[in-house]
Amino acid sequence: MNIPMSLRTEAGELEYAKARANNQLIPLADEPAIIQYKHWRLITNRFPYTTIFKLHDMLIPCRVVATRAQLNAEELVELHSILQELENQYSLVFENFSAQRSIKGHYHLHLARYWSSRSEMIMVSSQDLKQKEVA
Repeated sequence: MNIPMSLRTEAGELEYAKARANNQLIPLADEPAIIQYKHWRLITNRFPYTTIFKLHDMLIPCRVVATRAQLNAEELVELHSILQELENQYSLVFENFSAQRSIKGHYHLHLARYWSSRSEMIMVSSQDLKQKEVA
């Protein structure tokens, strides 16, 4: 199997590919919320980018829209407020450009926190290699 380049570990990428091939991906709107806001939901990314991030969640609007341009003024104001509230819990917030989004129909932002050290990051990579050897 040709494993695509991504920020997921190899095991994580294989798990994502398997879920995708077996039609087992859950719409973002159906994922359980860590925090529910009026217009937004913070959810765990089921297929996180763990090669560089220790924590990887996503912020999604409750109303399903495909792009930031489709958000209304209330949603944008609340988004700004939420990002200010969460800024000390994450290292960065990012979004992929349309062509790179694996989920094109529901706008979302990635919120992630980096590993605290290289040794912690290497430990995860080592676990990924061990899982590969067992398989």
